[in-house]
Amino acid sequence: MERAAFGQMLRYWRQQRRLSQLELSGRAGISGRHLSFLETGRSSPSREMVLGLAEALDLPLREHNALLDAAGFSARYTELDFGSTDFAPVRRMLEIVLERQEPYPVVVLDRHWNVLMSNQAAMRMVSLLLPPEMLAGMADGKPLNLVHTIFAHEGLRESIENWEAVAHATVLRLSREAAAKDDRQLKQLLQSVLSMPGVPAAWRVLDLGAATHPFIPLVFSRGELRLNLFTTLSAIGTPLDVTLQEISLETYFPADDETELVLERLAEGWQPDLNARPRVAVG
Repeated sequence: MERAAFGQMLRYWRQQRRLSQLELSGRAGISGRHLSFLETGRSSPSREMVLGLAEALDLPLREHNALLDAAGFSARYTELDFGSTDFAPVRRMLEIVLERQEPYPVVVLDRHWNVLMSNQAAMRMVSLLLPPEMLAGMADGKPLNLVHTIFAHEGLRESIENWEAVAHATVLRLSREAAAKDDRQLKQLLQSVLSMPGVPAAWRVLDLGAATHPFIPLVFSRGELRLNLFTTLSAIGTPLDVTLQEISLETYFPADDETELVLERLAEGWQPDLNARPRVAVG
């Protein structure tokens, strides 16, 4: 039974990576015949063979463990709960990173784009842009999903001046993540986004191999508040824990001197008039 489960999973990931048996066997340093036997269940892999194939397939740590489990072996990588005592040193490290980014906003995301942590700058920004009911949900402990806030009309959508460009970049990134990981919740999140009003049908068929920019321009505009930003996404080193690998930091940097000044003023307590006539960008 374990042979069949492992073989099916191995074939699934090889096809997901669009590799032939010859290509994967070459990467893994085994014969094509041996790989074929592994996929059909005629041969059983060693623990080292499973890990070698997982590396050759460039699988996330979570999928390393899943492949080991399918072959009848114990997990190699830990998966600590983000809120656990064992994870406390990592949370403290993240707190330091968030503090050092002030007055620039930064949020910590899990693999499903839920906000796990944020600095004061990020809280100031969303408190000015999100509706009261969504802010109340955050205060009650309801997790904020970054994708939903971008696409929902009751979220940030109405405040993003270049919404279509931001939304397209988000769908492309989400599509790539869903294709790279065997994650049902991530795929459901993608489908919910694609079915939202105003999302072009053409976005359901994207070229996942298309080149993308390392930075995503993002312009918030509400009343007299205007923030011209660009965002970067970063991972945490080379982790040996599943949870740690799946954490990312999204940082928002000012794209011009005026926005830098606005972020500094917000940190000093300035409260913009959100009902004023929207400002018009110059230049």
